[in-house]
Amino acid sequence: MTTVTIIYNSNKASIYQPENNQKISNIIAFDIIKLYSYNSNSLNYNCYVKKGGDAMDNSLHYLIMANQMLVQKALLDKLKDTGLTIGQPKILDYLKDHDGSSQKDIAKGCFIEAGSLTTILNKMEEKGLITRQMLNGNRRSFHIFMTEEGRKKQQLIDELFNEIEKNALQNISGEEFDMFMTVYKKIYHNLQNELTSMESANE
Repeated sequence: MTTVTIIYNSNKASIYQPENNQKISNIIAFDIIKLYSYNSNSLNYNCYVKKGGDAMDNSLHYLIMANQMLVQKALLDKLKDTGLTIGQPKILDYLKDHDGSSQKDIAKGCFIEAGSLTTILNKMEEKGLITRQMLNGNRRSFHIFMTEEGRKKQQLIDELFNEIEKNALQNISGEEFDMFMTVYKKIYHNLQNELTSMESANE
């Protein structure tokens, strides 16, 4: 990853490479640019943009993405001294209720691509957080179990998620929270059904 410099002028933001001040590109008609990383090899930008003042703050997709990033950042900041990295807390959280799951089930439950999951699991195994086991002699499918160390880390993650959720729900009544969860679950199921339909159509 390469750090970049953003020069903002009126409704145009220009992105420069800091080492040689060479302009990479312009982004037009966005008031605020928040760039997290720029990959110089693939020319991929990881960023959020807010268009037209606060308009995007009120859009569902922006709030979903922003809240997910804020929760992830808060969690990783609190876990920075534990050695856990992106993807690992999510898997340990999943294994809490699904210990012994197959890699396929973990990939689906955690919304992680199979290739990326293998890399994450390899690192977790190296750290002694999980073990891979064959069940019923099936060499084609490994099942993932938390170790004692993995369970300790998972309990810590539970505590931190509770702390983050407590902060997130400040000044929100129980009634408001229940109404929100009812609607949010419907949104989740609608999106899940759409994804399932797309995957079925591609088979």
